[in-house]
Amino acid sequence: MRLSIGVYIELLSLCMNSEETKANLARALVKAVDPEREYSIDDSYVVRLVKCLHDLTKPADVSVMKGLRFADVVPVARGISISELANEFAKTIMSKINFDKRGNLALAFMYIIKHDADVDKNLKSFEEYVGKTKEAFLEQKEIYFPSLLAGMFLYSLLVVDNKAGRGCAIEEECPVAKANTDASKNHDKLHNKKPEYIANIAEAKKACKNVCVLHIDKEYMASFDNEKNTIVFVDGVAKPGKNSVDDSVLTVHGHYVRDNGKIIEMGSGHTFNSTVNIG
Repeated sequence: MRLSIGVYIELLSLCMNSEETKANLARALVKAVDPEREYSIDDSYVVRLVKCLHDLTKPADVSVMKGLRFADVVPVARGISISELANEFAKTIMSKINFDKRGNLALAFMYIIKHDADVDKNLKSFEEYVGKTKEAFLEQKEIYFPSLLAGMFLYSLLVVDNKAGRGCAIEEECPVAKANTDASKNHDKLHNKKPEYIANIAEAKKACKNVCVLHIDKEYMASFDNEKNTIVFVDGVAKPGKNSVDDSVLTVHGHYVRDNGKIIEMGSGHTFNSTVNIG
């Protein structure tokens, strides 16, 4: 599974408050990066973007898209820092995310990054846009949520080909493809076939969640429920000019607070286990 911008938006959309739409989310994302210009982003465009069918490197069909499109935010995004974008996301995107689903979203990002072989080919870019090495990203125990969203946005938009987000990262490892006996069927058609046409399709699709973006859904996000409380979210202010959070200004957030370097559940006196298990 690859973290393209389409995958990023799909992940966020599954953790949004119920009144939000994918199109509104996409518009809010580009507005946070480029607040001075108006973008033409309609529902049909976002559907193709989220399905990873739209290549951001190619011109849009002018008969369909008039005005600035999502791809036009790319040059602007290259000039913005994580701290700047995190501050904008804190004001505009955070309110769209269901508070209780932040842990699921963080773990989904970490799981995908851990299993995406392409990240290892782009380690320099990953560190540049995310502000951490891959190892540090996967081992982090405390997360400033706006910085996480900003870093993942910049990496998925500026480094990953959106079309690469469609289908399995390695199609020959796709359980759905292995369960199919007709080798002439292409990957996308396999995933859209009715269950009775493929042996053990239910089990295959369940296993395919590990490698295939076509099965990112509510069930996929819910699979992180048992681990989401291992994530500690902190308030903080990104240091100017640096892609990190100033530890000295971390404050109480949610139900946990710092106490001599430990994370203590307020009112309980018990040390909170902040170890993240991402498989």
